[in-house]
Amino acid sequence: MFANFRNCFKIKNSRLIYDNINKCLLTKEETNQLLKFIHLKWKPAKDQVQISFSRSSGPGGQNVNKLNTKVIVNLPFKQLESCIPMFLINHFKTCEMLRNYRIQNGIKIYSQKTRSQHKNIEDALNKISDLLNKSAETLYVPDTPPEKIARISILKKESNEKRLSEKKYKQKKKTQRRITMD
Repeated sequence: MFANFRNCFKIKNSRLIYDNINKCLLTKEETNQLLKFIHLKWKPAKDQVQISFSRSSGPGGQNVNKLNTKVIVNLPFKQLESCIPMFLINHFKTCEMLRNYRIQNGIKIYSQKTRSQHKNIEDALNKISDLLNKSAETLYVPDTPPEKIARISILKKESNEKRLSEKKYKQKKKTQRRITMD
């Protein structure tokens, strides 16, 4: 029924906290949508984002003082609803990786890498794309290969046999220490 399991437990403040079960299990359809999203390397279009400009800081001489080359790109989550599955949007809203970039209703990215507005816009859109793709990749956990499952079961058996042999050895040792009172 469920094709993919994500880590359902988080360790926080030395306690084991159980996440909502809906976040942990992905159906086959959701897994396919996720893989498609990761494979396509989705990038927002300029009409999906709100772009504003301000004066950049750092080196650049008069260019920095006179031109608004720093780009601030806001990507509202509502704009994503038409092109990204809802479970991914919900993941983006709560993902720890996006914590520093998240604002109330979306994601905010700055770029002042170059002295050109157009290049900074492209850089900011690429940053958003990379962040969302990396965040989506954290949801996907590939199926365990059968060889690995077989190896794990063999290791479990060996470990159990070793534990039992040590237990028998200790039991034998204790019985030899007993003094018989006849």
